[in-house]
Amino acid sequence: MLGEGSPVIVIHGAIGLGSTYMRALDPWADELGLIYYDQRGSGETPLGDVQRVSFAGGVDDLDGLRRRLGLERVQLIGHSAGAYLAPCTQPLTQRAPRASWSSTRPPLAPELMQRFGKEMPPVEPRPTTMLARDRRVGGVPQLGPSRLERHQLNTFLPFFRDPASIERVSLGFTPITAANVQQGPQRMVGSLAL
Repeated sequence: MLGEGSPVIVIHGAIGLGSTYMRALDPWADELGLIYYDQRGSGETPLGDVQRVSFAGGVDDLDGLRRRLGLERVQLIGHSAGAYLAPCTQPLTQRAPRASWSSTRPPLAPELMQRFGKEMPPVEPRPTTMLARDRRVGGVPQLGPSRLERHQLNTFLPFFRDPASIERVSLGFTPITAANVQQGPQRMVGSLAL
């Protein structure tokens, strides 16, 4: 936990990325107790049971973290895909009724997503020729953490007002992240199929 204030669990976005990039919130620790954690298969947290990489598993993991830290009152802040996980915590909030959450994420409604896309400034993507030079296993490129991080950042380039600022962003990819970042979102979204 960073800071001494009211505890806030920070839920990173893009399932599989890890919490490193969320450390931009560190200045908030002047008033809040920030709790960063890596979801399954992210950062320093092993994948474990792949069946637990789901919205239900994410809620259970958040509740387990809350209990392990001895927190009764829970506040959550989620970014992007983490903002979709935060509202799923209804069972968590029933166990800790003073919970709250905040989020920022792209809209899921098709008409809003289309409007969102039109309002984004056009940017020229950086070349991704690095993919062609990496070793392959079973025909699939195997990128190390730093190279996969650069590739991943390139996919986020349209979301940066100043494309040059992406050079100052660190996602903190680890071998665990590199092994799971590309499958994480599909696993989470797949957990919604009934």
